Amino acid sequence: MGRFRKVSDLFLFISYFHLSPNSIYLPSPLSPISINFLFLPSMQLEKRKKFTLVLLIAISVLAISMTFYFYQVFFSPNTLVESDQPYTLKIPTNSVYKNVVDQLYNEKVINDALSFGFVSKILGYQEAVKPGLYKIDPKMNNLQLVRMLRSGRQTPVRVTFNNVRTKTDLAEKITAMPIVTGKQIGRAHV
Repeated sequence: MGRFRKVSDLFLFISYFHLSPNSIYLPSPLSPISINFLFLPSMQLEKRKKFTLVLLIAISVLAISMTFYFYQVFFSPNTLVESDQPYTLKIPTNSVYKNVVDQLYNEKVINDALSFGFVSKILGYQEAVKPGLYKIDPKMNNLQLVRMLRSGRQTPVRVTFNNVRTKTDLAEKITAMPIVTGKQIGRAHV
């Protein structure tokens, strides 16, 4: 065997100069390493498939969870859940969004102020508070309530005039109602 004293030296020499198409020589300070490329790609392919499958399942679960959460926020009943009587909400002039939410939550009209605030933000009600008298029915969802408040769809107020002769008498009768003041009636043209 001339140059090679041990079989391992011969193996070192052969593996260094003879690279088959399915293996590669990776030099190392200690010894040569031969990696079989027929085994490696299949192992990487299996790992890649498993990773892709796990990622796809995780994304699907996340998407389903978020869809369910948004459905709950928009379409689950959030108003007067324990009551069967409607609530009349009076929003005064120059009222801001925080006042409306505080009033609804403190009077236990809405159960979840956070979901109401989320829907209000998305639909743009936080900047568009309209004063008036609103009838809130039991078991309305956030979407219905915010749409009603944002559009200004108020409860009609029925006014009956008996024994009214002058504008001042009319102003006194109407100011008994919570929405209009006597000065506003006096300035109005009849």
